[in-house]
Amino acid sequence: MKKSVLALLLAVLMSVCLLTIGASADEPVQGSTASKPFTSVEQYNTAVTQNQSDWDGEDIYLTITEQEFDATTNKFNLKNVQSRANPPKLHLTIINCKFTGNTYDDTHGNDSFMYLSNCQELVIDGCTFNAGDTGLKYGINWNLIQITGATVVIKNSTFNGNYEENAIKLNQRGGNDDTAIDIYHGTGAVPASIASAEISDVTINSTVPVILLGSAGKGASDGPAPSTGAFPVTISNCKGSDGNAVNVFLAYNASESEAENLKKAMADPSSADKELIAKLVVTVDATTSVSKTANGDLASEEDFVAEVNDDKYTSLESAIEAAQDGQTVTLLNDYDATNEGTITLESDKSVTLDLGENTLTISRLNLVRGWLTVKNGEVDCDGQAFNVYAASTKQDELYTKLVIEKDVTIDAAYGICLFPGSGKAGYSSSIEVYGKIATGGIFVSGNLGNDTTTAEAMVASGKIPTVTIYDGAVVNSGTEGQGIAMNGLANVTVDGGTITGREAIGVKRGTLTVNGGTFISTGEYVNSPDANHNGTEATGATISITSTYNKAGTISVTLKGGSFTGENAPAVYVGHSKESNSSSNVYEKGIILNIAGGTFSSPDNVSTVYVADKADGDADGYTKQVVFNGSFSSPVTAYLADNLKYQLQGSNGMFSYYETLDAALKAAANDNGAVITYVGGETDVQSYTVTIVYGNGTKDFVQTLPADSYTLPTAPSKPGYIFLGWRNGGTTYGAGDSYTLSGDMTFTAVWANMPDVTPSEPDDEPDDEPDVTEFPFDDVSVLAWYYDAVKYVYDNDLMNGTDVNQFSPNSPLTRAMVWAVLARVDGETISGDSWMTEAQAWAVESGVSDGTNPTGYVTREQLVTMLYRFAGEPAGAADISGYPDAASISDWAADAMAWAVKVGLIEGDDVGALNPTANSTRAHAATFFMR
Repeated sequence: MKKSVLALLLAVLMSVCLLTIGASADEPVQGSTASKPFTSVEQYNTAVTQNQSDWDGEDIYLTITEQEFDATTNKFNLKNVQSRANPPKLHLTIINCKFTGNTYDDTHGNDSFMYLSNCQELVIDGCTFNAGDTGLKYGINWNLIQITGATVVIKNSTFNGNYEENAIKLNQRGGNDDTAIDIYHGTGAVPASIASAEISDVTINSTVPVILLGSAGKGASDGPAPSTGAFPVTISNCKGSDGNAVNVFLAYNASESEAENLKKAMADPSSADKELIAKLVVTVDATTSVSKTANGDLASEEDFVAEVNDDKYTSLESAIEAAQDGQTVTLLNDYDATNEGTITLESDKSVTLDLGENTLTISRLNLVRGWLTVKNGEVDCDGQAFNVYAASTKQDELYTKLVIEKDVTIDAAYGICLFPGSGKAGYSSSIEVYGKIATGGIFVSGNLGNDTTTAEAMVASGKIPTVTIYDGAVVNSGTEGQGIAMNGLANVTVDGGTITGREAIGVKRGTLTVNGGTFISTGEYVNSPDANHNGTEATGATISITSTYNKAGTISVTLKGGSFTGENAPAVYVGHSKESNSSSNVYEKGIILNIAGGTFSSPDNVSTVYVADKADGDADGYTKQVVFNGSFSSPVTAYLADNLKYQLQGSNGMFSYYETLDAALKAAANDNGAVITYVGGETDVQSYTVTIVYGNGTKDFVQTLPADSYTLPTAPSKPGYIFLGWRNGGTTYGAGDSYTLSGDMTFTAVWANMPDVTPSEPDDEPDDEPDVTEFPFDDVSVLAWYYDAVKYVYDNDLMNGTDVNQFSPNSPLTRAMVWAVLARVDGETISGDSWMTEAQAWAVESGVSDGTNPTGYVTREQLVTMLYRFAGEPAGAADISGYPDAASISDWAADAMAWAVKVGLIEGDDVGALNPTANSTRAHAATFFMR
């Protein structure tokens, strides 16, 4: 019955869109020879039956209108062609015809108005079927043999009389059930495919107004299935006697036992139990419409909950079951599937569950075998869990895989759980999280590898289940559970995201690798840990590593980056379970913890990292030296790797560790208030405070450093001043000089005033137009007062530009620049990368300068003094006491300044001042040299 019910519905719906009209009864049949016209159904039946070889493969088009048929003498009986290898295909349109008949012998083809063996296209429009008081089993029996793409339309028609079981039946399988329309392709025949079917505006005036959808609806188990699945069906505007509703029975959803009960229900619906009726019956009246898609369910549009490849389903379970490899199940609206119980995917296929921006409420989802990707919405597991099962034996290919996309939220009391397939073994499984697990976290069952033999086999296989958390993901277990509970043997990788819980991650077995992310634990600090009913152990730590269940291989935890915060407990904890927790409270197989990066914080009264002392029974590889890098809210010197010798406490209170002082100083280069301490041995190294006083508005820079060589900062800047060096006591040091600390030291920046020098205005009409041929400097105008001087020193190779086309006339001059010019005047070749060293050596040897501070800017009195010495300190001097700033001239420069005024090297400015301490610009120096 399942096959016949579905076939009926199939035939009806497919005809809607196919209304091809062929020859009338008075015309030659299209596709046949003109010598064989059919003017009646009897001629057609006789011709096709007697001339089988002539009609093989030819399509026949026949339209019957305005005729009456008495089924006792004139019926459509075309069953005899079904044995042909390539039978003809009939395109039949019946319009405004009337059929009358009563019960026949219950033999094949003798209990219906029509028996159509290969009707490719059927349109029944405006017809009346009168079964009579004694009734018929069914009126149209449609057998499809080697036909694809058939269509059915039944509309504007009325079925009167007593139909013993159904008024309309669509069935694409074996035709042993009795209904109004039966479609049968024959056992072993080439599978048929009906393109579409429609039943509309049909009235069934029968004792039982029933439309039966048999196996044509989506296929059955007893025979070949349709090659492309079953057909779409639409039923609309149908009514029974006196306007009552029509019952549509879904026989294709029935089991064998249910099919028997359904037969009784078709005759008397009150005889069927309510659950069966609810499952198998859809009611249609004159104002409603129901539809189904290939392999889908029949329902009103608002009753469909999911869609697969344009096929709609009234339950999520049926949609997931129907989805083929690579297909997507799309949720159509918010849907509460708790009445469906546990929904399970167990097949060798990859399915995507697209929530369609909706919320799916479900008791439990089980991924037993296959791949499931969830995207675009929310899953509320109604206080239960989302379960993933690993393979019980080694699989070369991935066995189960769950992917939670970034636009998904999972809300489940027990989170996502990873279980072994059977026993305690689990292989070749994967969980990937890009989205949000709002409650419950991720739970790796303690049964995974909870047996030494099983665990060793899993490790040897290289197919241990994996869990990966990607950047942007959120995993939250609430305040009572662990964000990720690694109770069983699995490899967990966290590339980013946020993980929170009583413990962010609890590790009891397996491998954990953290590359980044944010990790927060909220539990109270417990040491030694308490066991919970689900196998986890409460420590309150962010990364909590405890010993129970360590059955095979080492526990391996590598923290490469991320932010780890224990609100009440250590950020990283390694401890031993209480004796009462397990028969094994030690790390029998060993533990590897490598803190290679990240930021770790805990309360002031709690060590950021805690590693318990080695206990009897711990593997030989157990070590407390676990810190190789990172930043910590408290000192972790007890857990440092041997190569880390220097501790840096930043001004933010965080501690970090380095192999060398240089590395620590580099890390603290801009950290005002940092303290560097030597922690690399038992012998203490004295530390001193170094204070840098900038004197330019910058806050003093203070650091505490070990007694070692210290490099002074680079030269700072101050508008209107020249930096001369760092002074400590009576000594000034240059920027970047090294100094060995022997006590608390203060280095103060020394600044020299650099007042603006206003050049005199040029003559309105210079006497001589200067020669500008091959003069390269764009910043020296021919009208500038210093033009001749700059050109002179350039032409005579005394001074070069600061760049290809720049002389920088207003820039200050350094002492080394003066030495170089005077050396060149003296005939020395001063050039190349070593020009400063060469000039310095000449200055010292010639007595022009002591050679100190070569990069310091030269003042006017310093420049005059060097010129005076270079000239041999000639006799003769002017009286300079009348200059307003004569008292500011240094004692050592007094003779040189008096000589310079006398010979006209230097003059007073427009207020008569000599400005002895002002910096000499490059333009002034060029003028001095030319003079």
